[in-house]
Amino acid sequence: MSFMYQEQLMTADEFSKWQAQQEGIHELIGGQPFPAPDRDPAFFRVLLNITGAMKRQLGRLGNRGWATFVYGESLKLDLHNVLLPHAMVAPRSAPMNPPLVMDIVSTGVRASEVMRRTLTLRRNGALRELVVVDPAARSVRIDRLQTDGTWAISEYRPGESARLESLAFGFEVAQAFAGLDAGRQALTLGEFLEWDRAPAHSELSRYEFFDGAIHALAGATRNHERVVVNLVSCLQHHLAGSPCEVFGSNLRLCCEKTEGGFFPDVSVVCDNADLSDDDVMRRPLILIEVLSASTARHDRTVKRQHYLQIPSLREYVLVDHVRRRIDLHRREDDGTWSRHPSIGDAPLHLASLDLTIPAEAIYARVAPSAQAAA
Repeated sequence: MSFMYQEQLMTADEFSKWQAQQEGIHELIGGQPFPAPDRDPAFFRVLLNITGAMKRQLGRLGNRGWATFVYGESLKLDLHNVLLPHAMVAPRSAPMNPPLVMDIVSTGVRASEVMRRTLTLRRNGALRELVVVDPAARSVRIDRLQTDGTWAISEYRPGESARLESLAFGFEVAQAFAGLDAGRQALTLGEFLEWDRAPAHSELSRYEFFDGAIHALAGATRNHERVVVNLVSCLQHHLAGSPCEVFGSNLRLCCEKTEGGFFPDVSVVCDNADLSDDDVMRRPLILIEVLSASTARHDRTVKRQHYLQIPSLREYVLVDHVRRRIDLHRREDDGTWSRHPSIGDAPLHLASLDLTIPAEAIYARVAPSAQAAA
């Protein structure tokens, strides 16, 4: 007797919901989720070199409704395939319809895998040019869709110029690999900030930076935003008339000592000199992160390591609205850090501001289903 086994394939919509609960970034290939491969410093150096040129060209064109989307916008190709292109140029209003996509070949990836990925990306009906960059081979390949539906392939190497018809500009191939042969390949915080401040970003995309890598931020849930708004409201009321200000998640924090750039959910700044730049802060008094399933580990490890080395910081707060648990890290007078958990209906006490916030104020309007105990 024989039995027929049919593998259960995950759909793109199922994958989207599943990914929101995962710590790492994944792609859906043939109905199966796979973790996105790790990226080395060379990857981000090439990414910045080429997308920087793309952004400058869009700036010269006046943008015309176009923007770059970098390593974070998932591209749904069909029912069972969702890939994460390393860079795209697409209409701001329709990021899933990119005429130009760029992929960077990772070290050690087989040629068959590169071709499989190329063929999958070509399924996007809006695509007109696919740029495949191979740092190891120092090559740039451009696949261009022809009027008869076939694809023409051109390959370029250092010493040659490549042209992107969809952006109407050319670039020197050697420039794509600039810096790879230097003693330090990793990007600096300054290089990242210069790249990120350039025009032609999507207003929907924000990027953090640490360990020489660029990371796109995912969207937040309604309950996450409710907790953020509740905390900002309580802090704003308490700080009225004081020299301190509270900010939400759109002001970037530069951790200069550790070369990190982040967007904390809530921050309190009491140093007027720290507000001289419109788009960054460097010396916060308090930082608060509201946890989600996909960011909890990152907030407890990576961000904590960066934040606790900021000389001005006195308190770092992690709020888990699902478990109704708050972990507060406080800098003591001798410079050491202590942890103070608050569970359930226990209030949050911020010693640096002499402020106690009741639990009911923190979790106001948060759906009961999101308050289940662990």
